[in-house]
Amino acid sequence: MQLVAQLKKLLDSQPALSKAMALSVQDTFFFTFNYTSCKLAGCNLTQDTASAMLEGYRVKETDRDFTYQQMLLNQAAATNFMVEQAQAGVPLSLALAQEFNRLVLATGIYAEQAGQFRNQPIHVEGAKNFAPDPEVILSKLSQLIMDYNNDLASGKAVLERAIRFHADFLHLQPFVDGNGRVARLILNFELMKAGYPLLCIQPADKNEYFKCLSSADRGNYSAINELLHLEMVRSLNVMLNAGGRQLSRSCPELAQQVAELIPFPHKMIVEKTGRSL
Repeated sequence: MQLVAQLKKLLDSQPALSKAMALSVQDTFFFTFNYTSCKLAGCNLTQDTASAMLEGYRVKETDRDFTYQQMLLNQAAATNFMVEQAQAGVPLSLALAQEFNRLVLATGIYAEQAGQFRNQPIHVEGAKNFAPDPEVILSKLSQLIMDYNNDLASGKAVLERAIRFHADFLHLQPFVDGNGRVARLILNFELMKAGYPLLCIQPADKNEYFKCLSSADRGNYSAINELLHLEMVRSLNVMLNAGGRQLSRSCPELAQQVAELIPFPHKMIVEKTGRSL
């Protein structure tokens, strides 16, 4: 956690990237976030196929691939909207969460329910705890958002507080589908407003991510806090090595700490790793 603060402080002190380099880095982060968030939601598209699609190329498809292609394109539209709202400094609200879900589910089997709070019980496959009853969703989510905004106004650290909100939102499962993608959009919406790069949860960490969320369901947030701090270390490290920057030169001690903490620190997408938290 201290490492994140040190890396963020160093990043804030760096000269701005050139316009061309900033756009290149932004494109890389946007693709990584869209691809990894969909992978966590079960999308089986390869990186090459996903990249071609988002660049506007037509790709071959089966019926199942078409479903995943819709997921990816919806995700990209939602991310673009999220960035616009973050840049405008819009506060987190119920309406914003609903709009994220509407965009994530804009096409596909749940399109008619997009943006609407669920009206039926739901259980996430692999989860040990059932989500709260639909009757309490509106009141509980309203309270979560109010508490979150109040905590930020009182000076609570954004990253730690946003991670806790992320876990609490996913425990609630307010929508019939797309909750994980919406939760990751909200997380990055809040982090972008605070000047952080996009946090991209690695496909290699999917099982660990779900285990950490299960622990948070039982009131223990330490594991999810640690995992998402590590993912932010990766993003900050990428930024601190972009456009001719070299963390190993500007601050070798921090570079060594990064290398010891996360595998393949310069890779934006890691599909397989032996890491265990």
